[in-house]
Amino acid sequence: MTQAQAPTRTGSLSHNRRGKSDIQLRLRTIGGHLNGIEKMIDQDAYCVDILRQITAVQSALSQVALIMMSSHMNHCVKSAIQRGEGDDEIEELVDLLKCMKHL
Repeated sequence: MTQAQAPTRTGSLSHNRRGKSDIQLRLRTIGGHLNGIEKMIDQDAYCVDILRQITAVQSALSQVALIMMSSHMNHCVKSAIQRGEGDDEIEELVDLLKCMKHL
């Protein structure tokens, strides 16, 4: 199933309140780090210090993606398999994993 064909669905986080809260907190923290990086650049901070902060943001985003992936697999994919409709969900997940090489 291509992205254009995908039906409108609810997110798996609607069934994972703890994961949603964790992601929201992490994203606020990431936003703060991004603002800090912008200030560092404005202040001509040392390049290596900026790169370390960028690495921290990338790592934090990877953690968010892993939480999302786990939630998706434990809810959406699992539910689709139980309904006998797992093939499309698994195909979609495999396609996504091809794009997520940095994780």
